[in-house]
Amino acid sequence: DKAVAMSPYDHVLHGNKAQALLSAHRFSEALASADMSVALMPDWGKGHFRRALAFLGLDMNAEAFGSFLLSLTVLCENMRETGGHR
Repeated sequence: DKAVAMSPYDHVLHGNKAQALLSAHRFSEALASADMSVALMPDWGKGHFRRALAFLGLDMNAEAFGSFLLSLTVLCENMRETGGHR
């Protein structure tokens, strides 16, 4: 929380917080962090993937499916733009 408070516009920090919350099975909080991550950086596939995992943890399967598809779409677009490189 301290890192996010110091850099509230860093999508990676919000994404990492989401991952930590997922690991602790705190799915509602993980979803909020993943939502912030993708709001800050809509073309970051990991954020959408972590959002999907949070939805799964909340038994929101349709939303999870949509977020999984979006994460794959973003990943493929990023790979196409970079020639397969990060």
